[in-house]
Amino acid sequence: MQKIAMMAFDNLDYCGNRFLVVQAKEKAFDFYKKLGFEFSTETRREKNRFITKGTRTMFMDLKLLRALLDIQ
Repeated sequence: MQKIAMMAFDNLDYCGNRFLVVQAKEKAFDFYKKLGFEFSTETRREKNRFITKGTRTMFMDLKLLRALLDIQ
């Protein structure tokens, strides 16, 4: 995850990258939360995905993270 995040940071100002998005399995929710990921809005589609596949969409806002870390 660190390598992926750094690659995204390197291209943040040149590409349309704003968020890292994952489809996390329930077992991995805590792992992603510790890294700073948040759950997307719970919609009917998200509820369906969790019921059928056992995953939820989680995201990390790279611009917010960059501001917190003061990465230029």
